[in-house]
Amino acid sequence: MENIQTRKLREERRLSRLFMVDTEGKSAARIASGAKIADDVRVDDRVIIGPDVKIESGCIIATEVEIRGRTTIGRNTRISTGALLGFPPQHREHEGKRTKLIIGSSCLIGERATIHRGTSERGITRLGRGVRLGALAHVAHDCLLGDGVRLDTLTQLAGLVEIGNNAHLGNMVGVHQHVRIGSGAVVFDHAKINKDVPPYLKAAGQPAEITGTGNCPSTEARLMITRAYELLCRSGLNIKQARKKIKEELSGPAITELLAFLEKSSRGICR
Repeated sequence: MENIQTRKLREERRLSRLFMVDTEGKSAARIASGAKIADDVRVDDRVIIGPDVKIESGCIIATEVEIRGRTTIGRNTRISTGALLGFPPQHREHEGKRTKLIIGSSCLIGERATIHRGTSERGITRLGRGVRLGALAHVAHDCLLGDGVRLDTLTQLAGLVEIGNNAHLGNMVGVHQHVRIGSGAVVFDHAKINKDVPPYLKAAGQPAEITGTGNCPSTEARLMITRAYELLCRSGLNIKQARKKIKEELSGPAITELLAFLEKSSRGICR
């Protein structure tokens, strides 16, 4: 039976065949020969980058990061210490297909965060521009995050979650698979999200309930959304009745977006 030292040497030889290692500079990063990395990207020590990875200009890859699979990282994105990106999805039906992870420009991925690539169901996990992930956050397979989304420390997304632009999820939030969270929505710390959160509203609790208005794009929109919240959650109407009342009484882009979201909700909404 081989000992630990023998196994370690064998693994080092395997990695040396797979990766080009910079032995002249200070970096001990292992970068596969097929990886496409812009000239000005900073790669710190003990980073591993696979052969199908593409990293665009201005990015910073901190120490102990590992990036696998068909992963693309947009311009000026910062990946903090120990993040794991593009790993296979934790899904029992994943068959090793060549799915993708795409991270937009100007994102910040926190320490030890994990983001898995897609499965054959959707084929891609995507983060938009300016997304912020806190330390130890997790984004599972096939999630779609819009621009400006923020997930705070230890927030966990199950597979196939969709989050609209500029939504903010606090610390230690858990989100069930297939849940949709609308643009401008706010979810408070420690919430358990097992149903959809409509755009421009806020939710809290275990399980979560809608508690008021979230990040609205304007003062006028906030007034409209406040009235829509009252009809949805405080009027005693069912969802179908509330949707009809909102359509009759209110107008504007935010209301149009809210109505479209309610129409497409298959899990029901937190309320």
